[in-house]
Order: sequence, then C-alpha cells, then structure tokens
Amino acid sequence: MFFEIPQFEKKESEMKSSTVHKSDYELYAFTVPLGYVGKKRKSFITRELEKNHPGFSDSCCFDSKVRLRKGKIQSLVTVMNKVRLQEYKKKSKGSLSLEGIKGMKVFGNKKVSILALAVLLFVSSVLLLSYLFRSTENLPALDNETQFNVKEVEKKNNLLSADEILNSLFENLSDKKSRISMFSFKVEKDLGESKACLNLLLNNIFPEDIVGFADVSEVKESIGAVSYDSRKSRFLYTLDFPVYDSDETSLRMNESQLKEVRSLINSFGIIEFENQQSGDYKCTISKENISDFFSSMNNFLSKEKLELTLCNIVRNDNGLQCDLTLSESSAGNNIFTILKDKCNLFYDEREKKLPVEKVRGSKAIAPEKVISETTGEKIGSILTKDGRHITYYRGQDGRVKGVEE
Repeated sequence: MFFEIPQFEKKESEMKSSTVHKSDYELYAFTVPLGYVGKKRKSFITRELEKNHPGFSDSCCFDSKVRLRKGKIQSLVTVMNKVRLQEYKKKSKGSLSLEGIKGMKVFGNKKVSILALAVLLFVSSVLLLSYLFRSTENLPALDNETQFNVKEVEKKNNLLSADEILNSLFENLSDKKSRISMFSFKVEKDLGESKACLNLLLNNIFPEDIVGFADVSEVKESIGAVSYDSRKSRFLYTLDFPVYDSDETSLRMNESQLKEVRSLINSFGIIEFENQQSGDYKCTISKENISDFFSSMNNFLSKEKLELTLCNIVRNDNGLQCDLTLSESSAGNNIFTILKDKCNLFYDEREKKLPVEKVRGSKAIAPEKVISETTGEKIGSILTKDGRHITYYRGQDGRVKGVEE
C-alpha cells in the first residue's frame, strides 16, 4: 500500500536527518594550552573562533571534542548557526553526525565530557597518558577536503598567543610573590611574520623559580645575571616569540576612538603625550587606579578591535608610567586581558594604601628621570656574574637597551 514505508527506507531517512551537511558546519582544530579546562578552555575556544571563524557571533554555537595529536592536546571544534542546528534537532533526537567524518558525534546532551576529564588527569598521570595514547587510535577519519581545512587552522594556531604566554608566566610570578619594576612588550614584523619581544625587570624572585618555556620551540628565553638591591634579587627576563599575524595592514584609529582613549587615560591618570598618526600614547597612572585602568583598556581594545603593538610600563613612586601604541588590526594582541587581573605584580594592596602624591590633574607629579640624548631614559642597573655593570635604558623608539658602564 502507498502509505507503508519499507523498514530500510525509514533507517536511511533517519540517518540523513541526523547528519549535518558540509555546507551547514565548519570544523576547526585548536591546540589547547596545558591546564585549560572547563570555563577557561571554553573561553579560549571562543577567542580563537572570533579570530578564525567569519562572522562568529551570538548567532553561532559550537561543540568541541578533545583529542591528542602529535603529543599535543587539541580541541576539534564544530561551529553551526543556532537556527540551523535547531532545524536538525527537530528532525533527530540525540547527537548529530557530520557529513565527511566517520564516527564523530556532536551537539549531544551530555552534561559532563568524560574525555575532557581524562585529558585533565593525563597532565599529571603517566597511567592516563598511556590510556590516552591508546584512545587516539580510534580518532574519526576525515575525508580529503575536511582534513585539508583542519590542517590549515591547526597550523596557524600551533602558535601560542601573547595572552597565553603572559598568563602562564604571570601565574608563576604571582605564586612566587614577585614584583615587576619594568614591563616592555612590543610586536614587530620580521620577514613578513609578526614577532613579540617581552622584557621584564623582576624583583624578589630567582631564575630557578620561573617555570619557563624551554620545551616550547617557538619561544626563545633569556635570563640575565642576578643583582641585589637591599638584599632583594633583581634580574632581566626576556622572551621572544611569534604571535598571530594580522590578515590586514594596521590602520589608524578613527576620530571617535582617538577621543575615547584620550578620555579613558585622563580618567585614571594624566596623558603626557599622544601622536594620532602613529597611535602612540604616554601617560602616568596613579597606583590606586591601576586595576581600573587595565580593565577599562581591556574593554576598550576588545570592543573596538584594536591591537596593542607596544606597551612599556615602568613602576615609580606614584604609580606606573606607560607608553602605548594602538592600531586597528585583526591580530588582536591585547595583553590587557591578562594585565587587568595581575595588578598585584606591580603593586600589592598594602603598597597602594601608602600616602602618595596624586597624579590626577593638569600637571604630572613624577620622580626626576635621568635622560640621555644618546641612550634615553634610565630604567635600572644590574651587576653581572663576571663583575660587569650594565644599565638599561628605554630609547625614543620604545626599545629597552643595555649599556655596559
């Protein structure tokens, strides 16, 4: 009879309704830093999708699976439009399959990701490490087109972002109750690739206390000799590493953005210099306003899609003297994302409460500086192991240079 449906046709129909067509999803592979689980991992994936998925917004949703690939933890992320996903969900209960990928189920109703929990335990357990290696033998097979797309994203995201490196380093420094008296971060293009240089003048910590990046081939680490000031250790710590490259040439900020950043700086300190052509700003932020300033700058840069290509911060008695360079870019290097939560590395709460001269107003009140026309502004000095005395200066170009005296 015409209303009877053969059993095999029903199964085929059910299979098609639960399979997402290639045109309705995108697949990405992101290398996830160790220790990123739960909300931290979800936030990391969201930031990566904002950089890589065209038009990623609240209208999109994603599902991720954890896997081990070439010794690195990865998230295999499926992105769909929410409305389109609901259309599939109406036709099929439970998880969905992806066209072109065998054995992979997405957008199920699982409350707990067992595999994600296994990866967390894997970090600290040799036994689970072995288990995970065995489990990777059953990874879903990808067809040629999908495999190519995943590889392209994976290659780009093997690089650690600036905020990932800073977050890892600053967590370590916070645990050791270290202090930063000079912070210098700069992004430059070298042979077509963007590279970052981070210089920190650290106090109250020793080189062996730093959990560095010796096992990360892309990061070059350099540690200066330790000197002592009032029996407290002090040394220069440097990192050079590649960062996400911009897909377009950096542009000048528009008039509205220029006014907003000027107003923002003046709300928490005083602006001493600005160059609208280059996006350069020099300001002094009082110590009691550091946290609010970092947080407001983070919100502003994120909202306006601006990139921070230079950030020099020097601690003084009144607060922080900052040199910043902002530009429009798709790379999104916004280190204020990390700095806003690590103000204690510059001043702790006890130091903030000490009476100081306020820097708010028409004139900046700052300590006298030693400035040379040839070397620039003096930052500090150290004594090397072999008895050499090296003084560090910040030049007009924002670079930190060491001069042997």
